[in-house]
Amino acid sequence: MADLLNCLVSLPFSLADAAAAPTTAVFLAPGYGSGVPDATDLDGFIMPKAGAVVGMMLMGKPTQAGDFVTAQVYKNGTALTDAVVSNAYAAAAESGATLILGKDDSTGSAGTTFKAGDIIQVKYKTTTGGTYGTGDVGVVVLVQMGLSE
Repeated sequence: MADLLNCLVSLPFSLADAAAAPTTAVFLAPGYGSGVPDATDLDGFIMPKAGAVVGMMLMGKPTQAGDFVTAQVYKNGTALTDAVVSNAYAAAAESGATLILGKDDSTGSAGTTFKAGDIIQVKYKTTTGGTYGTGDVGVVVLVQMGLSE
């Protein structure tokens, strides 16, 4: 039987009522936004083993023409320069975006790897004002666990 911690794991992040066009990037809360603490109280997942961020799925819904949602993964409060994805407004369609990374991607000093005990977080920004409701900004971060410490 495979060791689950040596597999790909999905980490969901969202906010119940995400603000449009915040003045600075805002943390999304771990989980699906219902029945969990908000991002003020809890803003990341603690990694039980070493690994790497290998993908992102952004399910943000830009609310008006010209609007973009951008999501970026952070490790212990520092942005991972390779792990950022954006999507744009699409009339009559749910906008989404994905990013697949190799476990060895390492642009900048942060790279995409982490060690046991590191905290994986996600922040989002939008470019224009709009109305975002429950579930309108959500990100799933894919991590590969079990890499050597």
